[in-house]
Formats: sequence, C-alpha cells, structure tokens
Amino acid sequence: MGKSKRGEYLYRCKCCLDEVGLKNMWTEYYRDGEREIYGEMLTDCFALSWEQPPGDTEMEHICETCVSRLRDAINFKKEILYTEHLILEQLKNVTTEHIKQEEESEDEIETEYLSIEFLEDDNERDESDIKIERPQVKQEKDVLMINRRSKKYTDDDLEKCLEAVRTKALSQNKASILYSVPRKAISSAIARHRNEISKQDDTKRTKIEAEIRCENKKKTAIAALRDELRKHGDNIATILVHTNATPLRCQNDFGYTCSFCSEAYTKPADLKEHTLRTHDEQEKRNYIKGKHVRSYLAKLDITGLKCVICNSKIESLDEMMLHLKEHGKAIHLDINNHIVPFKFDGQELKCTACKIVFNKFKMLLEHMNRHSKNYVCDICGSGYVNSSTFNLHYQSHNKGSFACKHCSKVFETQIKKRSHELAVHVHLQKKSKCGYCGEKFSTRRRKEKHISSVHGVHIQGVKCQVCGKICPTQSALTIHTKRDHLQERRFACDSCNMSFFGSQELKHHMLKHTGVREFQCDVCKKSFGKKWTLREHMRLHADDRRYKCDYCALSFIQRCSLVGHLKSKHNDIYTLYQSKTE
Repeated sequence: MGKSKRGEYLYRCKCCLDEVGLKNMWTEYYRDGEREIYGEMLTDCFALSWEQPPGDTEMEHICETCVSRLRDAINFKKEILYTEHLILEQLKNVTTEHIKQEEESEDEIETEYLSIEFLEDDNERDESDIKIERPQVKQEKDVLMINRRSKKYTDDDLEKCLEAVRTKALSQNKASILYSVPRKAISSAIARHRNEISKQDDTKRTKIEAEIRCENKKKTAIAALRDELRKHGDNIATILVHTNATPLRCQNDFGYTCSFCSEAYTKPADLKEHTLRTHDEQEKRNYIKGKHVRSYLAKLDITGLKCVICNSKIESLDEMMLHLKEHGKAIHLDINNHIVPFKFDGQELKCTACKIVFNKFKMLLEHMNRHSKNYVCDICGSGYVNSSTFNLHYQSHNKGSFACKHCSKVFETQIKKRSHELAVHVHLQKKSKCGYCGEKFSTRRRKEKHISSVHGVHIQGVKCQVCGKICPTQSALTIHTKRDHLQERRFACDSCNMSFFGSQELKHHMLKHTGVREFQCDVCKKSFGKKWTLREHMRLHADDRRYKCDYCALSFIQRCSLVGHLKSKHNDIYTLYQSKTE
C-alpha cells in the first residue's frame, strides 16, 4: 500500500481500510436476536486497547467482510475455550479417581496398623486418642458437580443449535460452543428427532402399503366383474345369433317394447317377428354393451325355441345352452345365469317353471326371481337373479325408525318411507301415469280403466278357473275366489245371524239395525244411510239424465227408471236382448 496524505485513511474500515459496506464500530446491531457492537467484539477477542472515542464516533467503521471474519474468530475462540474446558474437566475427573484410589489404600494401611497396635497394647491406648486424617475428596467432587450444573441453556438456544446442525450451517462442535449447549444434549436431541422421523416414515409407509393393497383388491374385483360381464355377453350373443329366441325390454302401456329400438307391440308374437326380421347379427352381439353385471338381467322370449344351426326344437333354455356348447359355440356355464325365459303360447301369462298364471307381466317377472338361486336371502329364503334386486330386497329386512323428510310420519323400513315420499309428496297421490296422454292416477286400476275407455286399448283380465269369470286384476280374482267360491264370511253381525265377507258390507248392513242416516241432502234436507245413495239422490236436483234409451229420445236420471221404460215401451226388444246375454 503506497503512502498517502494524513487523513486519507479516516472514514474507512479500521481493520482493512476498505471503503465498501461500512458499519459504525460502536453502534448496536442485532443479528438473530443477539446484540453486536463490533468495537467491543474486537477488544474482547484480540485483547486490544481500543475504546470508544469520546467525540465523533463516525470516524471508526468496519466493513461487512471484516464483520464476517470477526464473527468466525469469536466462534473459533469459543470453540478453543470450550475444548480447554472439556480437557480440564477430564483431568479433574482423572485426578479425583486417583485420589480416591489412594485414599482407599491409605485407609486400609491405617486400619491394619491400628489393629496391630491395639493387639500389642490394648490397655495403654485409648480409642478417643486415635485421629485419622482423610483428604477432602467429596467436597471437591461436589464443587465440580455444582460447576457442571451451573452451565445452563434455554430451549430457544437448543432449538437454534439443532437448526444450525440440521441445515449443516455449523458442525456440532461449533454449534455447541456458539450456543453453550453440551455435545451430549445435541446428540441426544438429534437421535430423538431421527427416531421420530423414522416412526413417521414407518407409519406413512404402512398407510401407503395398505392403500396399495386396497387398490389392488379393487382392481382385482373390477377385473373379475369385467370378465364375468364378458362371459354374460358371450352367452346372450350366442343364444340370440344361433337360436330364434328374442329379447324384450319391458312391458308398459303401449305393450311389449323392443330391446334394440323404440317399437312396441301389444302381442309378444308381433315383437318376436319384428326383432327377427329387422335387427341383424351385429346388433344382437352388442346386446350386452352399456350394461353392468350387478344389474344385468336379460328377458328372453323362448316361445317355439329352436336351434338355427340344426333346426332342432328344444324346450328349455338350459338344454339349449348345453346344445349350443356341443356345437362348439361360446357358452360359459361357470357363471350365474342372468337370463329369465318367458313363453307366450296362449292368451295367459304362465311361469315356464311352475305354470302359475298371471295377468300382469310385471307380476310374472317378480315371480320368476323365486326360481333363481343366484342370490338367496338368508332371512326369508327369497331368490333373486342379480345383486341389484337382491340388495333392494334385503333393505326391507332392515328394521328401524325412518322419518319422512316432508312430514312427521315414521316408517319401520327405508323402502316404506321412500314409497310414502314418492306417492304422497312427490307424485301427490298420483303415481300411475298414462303412457299415451300423460295423465296421472292414484291407482293402477284407475289408469287401466282410463286407457281402456279413452284410448281404446284392451286390458287383459284374469280368468277364473272355476266359473270362467274375467277379473281385471289378480287381487280381484283372489277376492272373487274367496267370496264366491270359498264362501268366506269373517265379519258377523252381533244383532242377527248374518255374516259378511268384508267389513264395509257389515257396516252397510248395520244401518238396518241402527237406522242411522248421517248423510243429509243440502237442498231438500232428506237424510240417507249411505254416501253412495246421497250421491245418486243429488243427481235428481242436478237433472243429470245420464241413462239414455237406445231406441227413442228419452233419457233418465236413474238406471232403474231406464229399465222400467224399456220393459213398458220396448218390451219385445228388451226381452230379446236379455235372452241373448243370458
């Protein structure tokens, strides 16, 4: 460095004369919460005689580079002092152990000497005259322990020390000196931290392995379902392509609907002819497309079933599947059969297994589940074709308290609650909808009457096997059989010896004994025992002449008036009509 004029080096770094990044040497600074005055740090570290000038302190500065080197020097000094302290403590421990061993040796010699002396002259020496001098080892030991315990550190110091070691900013030795934390405490804390991290990693690894196993199980289950659905697809495609069996989607107000298009036919035979004539092999092979194995159910018309390969006529679907397998076709017999067969030989709907007659296709389809053993309820023994209908049935056994979302009613099963909500709150007591005009009705029977009278569609009834009477529904046939053929009379009158089939019949009969007339006409104040009689009477005031004569222009309010008119005015025609109907 060359010579310069006096005052040229003022206002520069007092350590290296640098002019960049200067800081005042006697100003307080804080770094990581610790106070720093660089002038004092230089004086303490290097034992200099520098003091803060009494006047202008702006003349003494230090640069950033020298500050960094000063900190390293202070840390290095602390490390040296701490190392010296450890060595001194170890020397003290060795000295203490050596003194202890010498003390034990001297005690043994002295005890032996005293024992000999007592034996030689027991009467001449007094025990109180004997004094044994021992070194103050225990006292020095206590002083060392006090000195050790006096070196305390805070939790914040330990945390900063550990953070510096973890981030590799400082070694354990330097961190121990800088934060006054013993090496043993640092090692123990790091070991505990590693154990905690290891435990967390083990827990996380176990959780991930469990998730992987669960995911593999799901994938395996999905693969098994896909394979089963593929086999179902092979079976139904083989049957549709190599036999004259045809599928049907459902039966509604329009009739039996096609599985491949929107066409509907009132007669199953017409639907069968349409399917065989219109839809090709490719459509039949894609029948399974878009279906799920849990809800898959194929309704198959096997009327006049025959193999198109060899023209053999076969009665049952199971025999046909075995027959097609003999032809070498793709038929899988290791899965549950989800195909429900139907035969439409005559006007009646009969079960192909037990020949029971039904008047509704829906009731026949529900009955066909009983013959399936794919899924059997362990509570009631009912059988079902697929798992979807089985699970729906199984919910009916789940008893409990299920409150309606819209009112205060409570039901014992989830299914009853749902039926109530749909019927009462969603469809407003009108859940049966006409497929032709969209009008809704409270019962299916009323809807069928509407379809028959308004749209001219014939509703097939159920024929009584005893007398041949045609009943509109299966329940109507059951009532007819019990009342007319079995003569059931469960409701007896307490006032006479008469008995009746239903409670309503008994109630009407009791009016003869009680004479109660609770239905009164608002026009003429005349009272009646039955509501139906009052309704017929009100037509007199409304002049409702609904009964018209087919042979003249007259019309009447009551049917009995029309019958009387026919007998008196058109007796010949009426008598001939009666004979034909009988």
